[in-house]
Amino acid sequence: MRSQPAFALLFLSVCFMLAMTPVSHCQDPQQIKQKVLASLEKIANYPSAIVKGKTSYLGNTHGLTHLQFRGEKLWMQLDGIATAVAKEKKRLTATYEAMGTYDFLHTTEFDGKKLYDFNQHNLTLYIRTVRRVPAQFTDCPLLPKYWLHMGLNDRELFQKVVEIEKYETKVEKLSEGRWKLSQTNLGSLLPGGNARVAIRDRYIIVDEKCDYLVTEYFGEGFQGQLAGTMVWEKQDGNWYAKQGKQTAGGKPLAEWSIDEISFDASKCRSRFDDLESLVPFATQITHFDEKNEEVSQSYKGGDEGKAEYRLRKLALLKRQKEGF
Repeated sequence: MRSQPAFALLFLSVCFMLAMTPVSHCQDPQQIKQKVLASLEKIANYPSAIVKGKTSYLGNTHGLTHLQFRGEKLWMQLDGIATAVAKEKKRLTATYEAMGTYDFLHTTEFDGKKLYDFNQHNLTLYIRTVRRVPAQFTDCPLLPKYWLHMGLNDRELFQKVVEIEKYETKVEKLSEGRWKLSQTNLGSLLPGGNARVAIRDRYIIVDEKCDYLVTEYFGEGFQGQLAGTMVWEKQDGNWYAKQGKQTAGGKPLAEWSIDEISFDASKCRSRFDDLESLVPFATQITHFDEKNEEVSQSYKGGDEGKAEYRLRKLALLKRQKEGF
């Protein structure tokens, strides 16, 4: 028969090993919520980044995208010809040759007050006074803030699933270090009920292995269904959504993949208002006010640029009639 001292020593050893072993299933739901919020907040406050990748929307590839930002100031270039199929590539090449823009890319920048958008297809630069970050950027899945909400609906923030006070957030432990946070019957406290609430039921799944960031989400309500997945990797000590897929009503909505990313601020551009000085000769430049009403129009190169612009438009029209 085992002696009492030996049994007591064995019991204490087992208790010690259990105490030293991580037991994530014993974490308090409030702790899980705090960790999720901390990771979401960190991404929302990334000060700057340089991102290169591919995006698509409703099955249409948008080409290679190069995005840079510092706070609310943003810059983006799109290379549509790089991923175009043969027939489309032929059309784009002919267009750029006729307009004299083969060596230029569609470039957009936002300096916090104005949006500058250069389109090499028709040799135009639009400069608009705007009040908020333009949709060209908020709808781009390469932008970190895009990874904080359900698809294209920036009102459905993951943060709300965690901290909304009026409705209970259920926290469930899943396998392999994943947690599910869900809310149901949203809008039930409204006078008219929740029949027309955009999202009535929703959940997010977070993973301990990527600091409790969202790897899967789902929402359903009056506007239909929204769902998505994200695969996270780390660069420069920061997490980023390297790949992502979204569906609406069970059909493909958007998809992206990141090929390169850097959070080194020293590599990020410092100017976000210099596009007017960089566009090619003969570019048509149009200024718009906050109401999107035209204020002025000019041409790079003055009257000579205006004459050249018209000649290039005629050359493009001729190529179009010839069928490229």
